[in-house]
Formats: sequence, C-alpha cells, structure tokens
Amino acid sequence: MIAFASNHPSSLPSFRDLKTRQQPFVAFGLILLFIFCWSNVLPRRVPHLSSYHLKELEDAISNSTLGFQKIYALALPDRKDRIRPLLEAANATNISVTVLNAVRDAEISNDSWPNNWNQENHRVGELGCLVSHVRTWNKMITQNITSALVLESDADWDLRLKPILHALPPAITTLIDFPFPNPPSPLTPPNNPNPLHRTQLTSTLATRDNPQSNPYASHLWDIIWLGHCGSSAEGSSRYYMWNDTTTPPPGREYTFDIGLQPTQHRPGERSLFIFGRTTCSSAYAISLQGAKKLVNYFKEADQNLDVQLSRFCTGNADMICLGIWPQIFTAANTVSNIGHSGQGDKAPGDEEEEGDKPKPGPGIQFSARVNAEVILRDGKGQDEWKAEWDSMWAARNGSWAEVKLNRTEAFR
Repeated sequence: MIAFASNHPSSLPSFRDLKTRQQPFVAFGLILLFIFCWSNVLPRRVPHLSSYHLKELEDAISNSTLGFQKIYALALPDRKDRIRPLLEAANATNISVTVLNAVRDAEISNDSWPNNWNQENHRVGELGCLVSHVRTWNKMITQNITSALVLESDADWDLRLKPILHALPPAITTLIDFPFPNPPSPLTPPNNPNPLHRTQLTSTLATRDNPQSNPYASHLWDIIWLGHCGSSAEGSSRYYMWNDTTTPPPGREYTFDIGLQPTQHRPGERSLFIFGRTTCSSAYAISLQGAKKLVNYFKEADQNLDVQLSRFCTGNADMICLGIWPQIFTAANTVSNIGHSGQGDKAPGDEEEEGDKPKPGPGIQFSARVNAEVILRDGKGQDEWKAEWDSMWAARNGSWAEVKLNRTEAFR
C-alpha cells in the first residue's frame, strides 16, 4: 500500500474539483464526436429555401395551371351537367382546365383491355374509367408533359386553392430528399418502396434551379394523391406536417374507407406522407416518369383504377407515391356519378337539372362549385361567399387553435 502525505492537505484537489476541471475536456470530446458523426451520417444538408425562392415558388403555383404543366379533367363528352360546374369552379379560381373525353366500356375494344381484366368482376363503367386515365398518361408521354394534375369531373376544391398549395414544394422536397433512410416499420412489406434510400437523389433540387417550370420537383416523385376518400400512411414512418388555416375541424374531415392513424394527422394541420393505401381518385398529380411507369404496369391491371393505382404504388420498388391529409380535393355530392347509373354514364333522373344548385365536396369550407355563381355572375366579394362551417385555425395565445371564422384573416 502506498500512502501520500502532505503538509498542506487542503491543497489536494477534491472530487468535486476534479470533476469541474474535467468538464471542458468532456465537452470538447463530445463536440468532436458530434462533428465526426455529422460528417459521416449526415453528408448533405436538409434542403432550405430562401425567402426569394419561396416567393418564386408561390408565383409559379399561382399561375393558371397551379404550377403544373397541364391540368386535365376527364369527363364523358355528353355529360354537360358535370362539365359545366367543373369549368365554372375553375373560372372562379382562375385556373385553366383542359377537358379530355372519357370513354365508356362499350367504346373499348377487347384488345385494348388490360391483360388480366375480367369484366365479370367489375361494375359497368370501371373499365372505361381506368382506360380513360391510361390514355391521359399516354397523352403526357406523347406530348412530353413533365407534370399534370388530373381531375375527375366531379372534383371540388376550396377557393383558397392556390395559397393551400404553396406549402407543398418544401414539404415534397424535405420529405423525399431527407438525408436519413426511412425507419423500418413492421407494417412495411419487403418490396415496399417506402424506405426512400435511393442513392441517385441529391440535395440539389430543381425547385432551387428553376422554380418557375418545376415548383413541385416532379423529378423526385411519380404520384401525389391530392384528392381521395381516404389515405393511410400505414407502413411508413415519415411525415411532413404544417399548420394550415383551411383544414376542416375533426367533425368535418372526410373519409369513408380508411381510418386515420393517430400519428398521421393532428387537428389544424395538413400532412404529406408516403402512403400505404388510398381510395378514390378525385385528383392526383402525376409526373412524366410516373406516367411512363404506370402505362406499363396497367397493362396487367385487374382492379378498378384507385385500388390498382394504390397497389402498384406500394408494390413496386421504383414507385414514389405521396399522399396528403386532409385531402385538398374531394368529389362533390352529386347524384350523377358512375356508381348510381349501372351504365357507366347516367340513369334517368341522375343528371343535374339546370336549376339544381351545385353541392360542395365534403371537407371543403369555401367550395369553388358552390360559390362560382356568386363570383362569376353576381360579382360578390368574399363577405358573400358561402362557408360550409363557421370556424378556422389560427395562432392564439401561443398555440394553434380552432377559432371563429374571420374572413379577412382567412383570405389574407
């Protein structure tokens, strides 16, 4: 045993003194460790857009095609009762829609059917719907359309559509181009593309280089499902959420098939995610590379459009498909849809009469269809526009809360 003696025992450092003296070294070591991990694990920055680029993005999205190269709407050519309110809603929100003729089942030759299609398993009209969308994708390929928004003829949206879409570009690029791989989930099937660890993605985004022509960075994704009856993020652990004053209160949210996951959405927020399952096809954005992939995949389709599209998105590793909640587009509440007719067009009494008032899509506060008449014909301002509910989301006392609707604030 070795003993140490000192004539000045008080000069020996106490345990507390030693701990205090070591703290700067420990802190310095932690900083070095952090720098090492940062340089190896996070080699690229999460994309950041300056206020200048954000302004450019907003200007691009505020154009007549919402920042897409084209907006297409599919409608049977004799269904003026559906085309008219759609175009009036488009005019009321200053957007330009190209109406493409949809086809009925009887107009499709057997050699144009998908290889696995069995008409006995489907309602009349579902084949025509599917083929009409495939023809739209082929049109994009032929004309080299880099991005398009595709609408059903009964689609509805909020009069504040353009400001609502302003949040999408940073949401898309951050969600997809995030430098970490998607955390594994027990719900993720082995061939699911959700991990998004593609090495070809870079943090140099088209939204920075040319926001006017490609505000949504369409080279990064295939489908963005903007209008639906329900979209689930099951199997994915990645979300991008933001406050949105226009989102419906919980009692007004619309889904009839797919329940929400608790982590998918918080009241007053909108979220973008890699979807696991989606139903209905009221509206979706599609990129040129997405159109090319889907034209090939749909040669083997055996389900109606929305189910098949959802399955191809989640079942093919090269597909990048995004969902949004709450949806931005919904289907207007009309009797003139394919499900009522049994003939793929209309049944007696199904068509909208000339004097019928347009009905709103569920989950839409200031319906473009409902308000088109007072805007276009009566010239009335926002104080006269009809709201489907009398509340909104806003910052109050340091929190995001549902408050009474203030139209000046809602349309700021």
